[in-house]
Amino acid sequence: MGLAACRSHKAEVCPSVQALVMEELRMTDAFRDKIRDPHSMNRAAARLTVLSAKLRSLAIRDAELQRAVLLYGTHLGVLAEAYVRAARTQEHPEQSWSEEDDGHVGPGIPLSLYERDVNQARSAVTRQCSSP
Repeated sequence: MGLAACRSHKAEVCPSVQALVMEELRMTDAFRDKIRDPHSMNRAAARLTVLSAKLRSLAIRDAELQRAVLLYGTHLGVLAEAYVRAARTQEHPEQSWSEEDDGHVGPGIPLSLYERDVNQARSAVTRQCSSP
């Protein structure tokens, strides 16, 4: 496949990818105030899981863009799992909350680390879609 065909495919697929990125951003921005509500966390996790699956199922011929999108989708899935674990801990306060203070979802692993990975992966996708 020639360079022009690759660029054309990238130009065709990037709007779909960016629409999913925007959906994730809208969802996570709206979710920010509900981080301590287990029901909201489970809903957010379900939505992130769907977005993750959509991203990972996209047929992308550009190798660099495909790697970036797959990594982003994978990190969204990991964040969704972290939300589920945090919600489960909040739903069962009789279990140890010491790990959950400040949004921790595992032994010493704060949600912010998972979110940072998503942010970095999202930025890589945006860079790929912005490059010629």
